[in-house]
Amino acid sequence: MNPKRNLLSVIFKALIALSATLGILLQCGIFSGKPDFSVLTYFTLMSNIGTALYFAAAAIFEYRTGRLLLPGLKGALQMCMTVTGVVYHVMLAGKFEMQGTLALSNMLLHYVAPIGVNLSWLLFDEKGIYTWKMAFLWNLAPLVYAVFVYIAVACGAVLGPYGQVYPYYFMDPGQVGGIGILLLIDAAMGVAFLLMGLVLVALDRLLFRRKVKHT
Repeated sequence: MNPKRNLLSVIFKALIALSATLGILLQCGIFSGKPDFSVLTYFTLMSNIGTALYFAAAAIFEYRTGRLLLPGLKGALQMCMTVTGVVYHVMLAGKFEMQGTLALSNMLLHYVAPIGVNLSWLLFDEKGIYTWKMAFLWNLAPLVYAVFVYIAVACGAVLGPYGQVYPYYFMDPGQVGGIGILLLIDAAMGVAFLLMGLVLVALDRLLFRRKVKHT
């Protein structure tokens, strides 16, 4: 990799880690003096925590070696962050009125960090690394999260805001119209996430072939 391009990639990764970290801290109320760590049960927070940790480590690793740290793991985080951004924009945006630091946190967690993760891959990463198998493995992350939520709630946990049991309304059978509708929503979202991963792998391979063709 060109040294200047490598440096830009390192800086970009560091900025992604910084934006995710700031969004997490603001969402948890660290700077308000009244921290609330219950928000860490949200998929948004979990995916952004993973992103902050990975991209901080990846920036250091790439600066020292010139190579990408664990491409498969980055793909999983790219998938999770894309899910975070898309689900928020399609199903949650506008349902909550946010002001001040919460509005900034919302922007960082749902838009800035997810877009940054995808731009990092598009602009700097070597292509042709992702495999079709990875797309299926990436889909385990939202699946494991859903299983965690349903088991935790069944055991009496309260994971949602303002005393609501579920962290998201579309995971609550009482709000979506029963268990049957909930299962249909879960299945549809699972298929959508898998297709998202497959599209990402297809784009990775397409960009790789175009690069090879022009070299």
